[in-house]
Amino acid sequence: MFKKNHILIAAGLLLFSSACSPTKRLSEGEYLLDKNEIHAQGLKVSKDELNEIIRLQPNRKILPWTRFHLHMYNIPSDERLAKARRRKNERLAKKNAERAEKGKPPKGPGKTKWEWLKEVVGEPPVILDTALVRSSTRQLSTYLVKKGYFVNTVRDSIVLRPNKQMATVHYLFDWEPPYRIDSIEVVVEDEKLERLVDAAFKFKHVSPGHRFNVDALSKDRNRLNRIIRDNGYFLFSKEYISYEVDSTQAGRKVDLTLRVENPLAQTEGDTLNHHKRFKIGRVIYRYEGAPETMQDTIVDGGYYFIGTAYYPLKTKVLTQNTFIRPDTYYSQSDVELTYRRLTGLSAMSHLSINIEEYGEYLDVFITLKPARRQSLALETQGTNTGGFLGIEGDLVYRHRNIFRGSETMEIRLNGGLQAQALITESNTSTEDIDADNTRFNTLEFGPSLSFRFPKFLLPIAQESFAKSANPSTLITASYNFQDRPDFTRNLLSTQFGYEWKESATKTHQINPLEISVIQIDNSEEFQARLDELNDQFLSDAYRDHFITASTYTFTYNEQNEPKGKNLFYFNGHAELGGNILRSIYSLSGQEEDSTGAYSIFGIRFSHYVKGQTDVRFYRILDSKRTVATRFAVGVGVPLTNLNVLPFSESFFGGGANGLRAWQARTIGPGGFFEPVVTYDKIGDIIIETNVEYRFNLIDYLDGAFFVDVGNIWLLEPDELRPEGDFAFDRFLSEMAFGVGTGLRIDFNYFLIRFDLAAQFKDPSLAPGERWIFQDKDQYNALIEEYNAGLEPGSTMLRPYNLQLNFNLGIGYPF
Repeated sequence: MFKKNHILIAAGLLLFSSACSPTKRLSEGEYLLDKNEIHAQGLKVSKDELNEIIRLQPNRKILPWTRFHLHMYNIPSDERLAKARRRKNERLAKKNAERAEKGKPPKGPGKTKWEWLKEVVGEPPVILDTALVRSSTRQLSTYLVKKGYFVNTVRDSIVLRPNKQMATVHYLFDWEPPYRIDSIEVVVEDEKLERLVDAAFKFKHVSPGHRFNVDALSKDRNRLNRIIRDNGYFLFSKEYISYEVDSTQAGRKVDLTLRVENPLAQTEGDTLNHHKRFKIGRVIYRYEGAPETMQDTIVDGGYYFIGTAYYPLKTKVLTQNTFIRPDTYYSQSDVELTYRRLTGLSAMSHLSINIEEYGEYLDVFITLKPARRQSLALETQGTNTGGFLGIEGDLVYRHRNIFRGSETMEIRLNGGLQAQALITESNTSTEDIDADNTRFNTLEFGPSLSFRFPKFLLPIAQESFAKSANPSTLITASYNFQDRPDFTRNLLSTQFGYEWKESATKTHQINPLEISVIQIDNSEEFQARLDELNDQFLSDAYRDHFITASTYTFTYNEQNEPKGKNLFYFNGHAELGGNILRSIYSLSGQEEDSTGAYSIFGIRFSHYVKGQTDVRFYRILDSKRTVATRFAVGVGVPLTNLNVLPFSESFFGGGANGLRAWQARTIGPGGFFEPVVTYDKIGDIIIETNVEYRFNLIDYLDGAFFVDVGNIWLLEPDELRPEGDFAFDRFLSEMAFGVGTGLRIDFNYFLIRFDLAAQFKDPSLAPGERWIFQDKDQYNALIEEYNAGLEPGSTMLRPYNLQLNFNLGIGYPF
């Protein structure tokens, strides 16, 4: 009942803000702009583009029915503001007099709470301004011309509602069919440049038959400018490229002429001057702070290294990451790529690239400033593992240039405390968690050693990849000890892998070899629990494991280079575990045990194949609002050598970054039901969908509403988990459904997240009772039967009530 009251209070606040009149502070004759309506059906221009041009926009809404920020602006009256300011000034004057007696400077006036509410949280009403409306209609008409609608009319119609002091502005569009491109001609005045353009440039965004579009023309203009500048024309700029448009012919067609002009004459008497093409002369490296003397200079095929005694890096590393080649034509793209690659070296703090002309050659001066070579740092952070919070610290030693090739060596000593749910505990709901589950009860520590090389190590040839690949090789080894009330775990792991970028948005990562040795010592109570359950699935999950795996991960992320209102993210991961090791054992004639499995060091090694995808779509409504959606699916198939997935490779539902209405590992698999809440729910399949609407409340505080849908399943039926396996005829009905709201405090460098979610559909309940609004007669009858069988003094289970779950997270969930 308590939680239900909170929901009613929250709903009441929303209704209150909706009920408050948004026009209560307007003067007579003023009208609040309620909305803009765009009437342009059939126009081949998006309404989002047109709406961005309209200068007068209504007050923002966080929900369709309420202008929260305008309501906050309207709450304090002028009298209340004046009264609060007078009292604050009186108190301030008294304090400043005391400060003056002590020789301290006076304090500033600051804001009263009502001024803060109005000026910081609030947003002033957007009042109808007919001059801005007229200006918008002119700009909209001009925009249509740029989109090929040379003959168009944009009118406005303002509808006033005097009883509410509100206005709606209708923008009415009339247009004739757009003009289309009939022919395209390219005219280059410079003969040498003409040959280059003919060979290297083809229109990509416009062609005959396409609608005339200034934005498309501009894109091809920029492409041509880049092609020319990448072929030696250092002094060339896009100002030399222009379009001529002839729209005089019949049939709504235009003839385009793209013209590349020559530069103006350099001296009097000359008529025109041709564009000059440059080659790279010398590439000269020097370190900031090193003496500029040519006496200590190494020359290597056009590369000059000044003051080499001061060089922290091998000269070969510099040339490998420099794509400006002596005696080749200047390329702007190569200069930019060189800058990115050299600044990406861990041994570099920053650099500058300056270019000087001499004759038909360019000297390139690369001035480098090395980063601090070694560092020792203490790092602390909060952690969130499936909704369970903790703290951890790391003592980190880094050497950013261990072998003078910008290789990074990192030695890390990690230690932490975390609150973890006891698997041996059983609860009737998320309200009844034992104190052991909410205090720090898990100790974790261990060292790790890693090396990152800014290149591919054997056997991969770096020349096989694009220059922009930015390759790296990572080698790591680590040991981790974890002491939990249920078990202690020792984990020894090593990894060898490669990473490279195909483009600014595409990243590949291959780990040919990952080895993990996991030793688990179960507590007597936990082992007794496993024995009592007689569950081979769980028993195999909590035993020693030896895992060898090869993995591949591909990531496509448009957030690295946002270019519009729609951003896309994709992550695909494939993993093969134990396949190579089992093949070696099989081919070498090793003896199998009674189950047909092989062992190493007395441990049956894991054997599985696993795949995961994570697809996200971000719709940016405006600078203050975003809709984020995610669809994730994963399947792990245990193979011959071990008939279950390792615990670390299994899927689970719930937690702060998944189904937020459930705690981690408390949901599923499938429609499996047990009357008590346990923290051992894992599966072989996961399907999850999340939708989150994010909006800004004030500068550093954001809000969110979200819906989470999904579940986990087993691949095969399990008599101890009826309806826990995946079946096409029922999996949709077994999708859990959670709804919630949250607050985010954004500190720019990190974000703290508070989410409260309610279980709207629980798939563990019987069909007909799963939704929150359905009766729970069968569930309550099972609870009564369960309670009747308990011994006197045992904790009785409660009838069904609304389940709420609070999550504290670090960063966005996705």
